[in-house]
This record gives sequence, structure tokens and C-alpha cells, in this order.
Amino acid sequence: MKRILPLLLVLLVAFATLAEAQGRKKKKWRGSFQRFITTVNYSYQTTNSSGTEISVSNSTSIQSTAVGLEWIFTPFFTVETVLGISPGRSYFTLEDSSSVKIGDVAQDAGPGFLIGGNWYWKEATEAKFNLNIGLLTGNFSLKNSYNDGGRNSDGSYTNTLYNASQSSNYSINVQMLKFGTEYGGEEAGFKFEFAISTSGVTNSTSLGTNNATGSRQQYETITVGGGPILSVFTRF
Repeated sequence: MKRILPLLLVLLVAFATLAEAQGRKKKKWRGSFQRFITTVNYSYQTTNSSGTEISVSNSTSIQSTAVGLEWIFTPFFTVETVLGISPGRSYFTLEDSSSVKIGDVAQDAGPGFLIGGNWYWKEATEAKFNLNIGLLTGNFSLKNSYNDGGRNSDGSYTNTLYNASQSSNYSINVQMLKFGTEYGGEEAGFKFEFAISTSGVTNSTSLGTNNATGSRQQYETITVGGGPILSVFTRF
């Protein structure tokens, strides 16, 4: 009996440890809040009544919020979905070479619905530091709202070339390659990723024509350039 009791105690401890590990590994899902900091490169082009080309550009980082759901398909591979819930906004002003305002632009941008997967260096179910490489594909929403076009540098208003107000809307198909590092506890964790993307639209005519004689076409070229993604997640 004295020999059996230590053996039973060892077996009991081993069983409890195994049960705890199995219980932790049964948490096959992660829910997350994600903060996208995305670089948007934007250029505008048109011509005046004389056919002279007008071209300006802007680059800015826009912060937006999304929620994510990640299914641990295997210990080293997960399937991830992301849904944007709050687009970010940036403001900038475009002027031509004569300091005539093309417009004050409010640019709204953020992920729509994205789906993809992640490959982890170590088991994604474990509570530890980890590295991952992933791919997301889906759509990225973007809206450009122009106001006060045609305003001169002295405050006077000229409406012979630029529209006083106009807007364009896009749902851009994107493919994002991302590299990340994370620390995950048994219940929750955080992750830092950096996404790379060159997706966008080229010479879009969504803005229509300007006010110049002959109704000259306006063109937009937009690139969603990727950037950091910050996440906090919980396991369940």
C-alpha cells in the first residue's frame, strides 16, 4: 500500500497537468480588436482649357479599427477573418502651381472584409512569444470628399476650372502580406504585425469632369500601401 500511494499521487498530478494542457489547447478560437495604420498614396490629375496638365499628390497614414476572428486549424496554421468597424479619416489640401485650391480633401479609409491565414513559428495554442507570417485578401474602402475647390490664395473664388465640391468612392481589392510577433497568455495576448501591399486603382474617372471649357476629365490614382497592425486578442 505504501508503494501504491506515491504511484497514485504521481499519476494524479500527471493527469491533472495533462488535463490542464488539453483544456488550454481546446481553445481553438481567438477574438481580437485590431488597429490598422495604413499608408494611402493618392494622386490627382486633370487638364485645363488649354490642355495643360495639372498633377498633384499626397501620402498619409490613416488609422482605422477592425475586429478579427481567428480559428486555429492546426497548431501551426490559423484561418483569419477581419471586419472593419470604424474607418479612419485624414485631411489635406490640394493646390495647383498657381496656388489655386483644387480642394480641401477629407479622405476616409479602412478595411472592409478580409480573409486569410497565418503560419506560426511555434504552436499557436501555447502561451509564449511567437512569430507569424500571414496573408489577407479582400476589400478596402476609401472615400475622397472635395470641398472649396477654386479658392484663390487671396481668398477670392474662381470657378472656371475646379469643382466647388465633389466626391469619389472605392472598394479596392487588396492582398496584404504581413509579418508579426506576439505574446499570448493562456487567456489573452497582444500582437504586432506589419502589412505590405501595393493594391490600388490607376487613372480612375470616378470624379468625373472639371469646370474647364470642354469638360476635361479628372483622374485619381490610389495605392493602399500597408503599414502596422496592432491587435489585442482573447482565447476561447
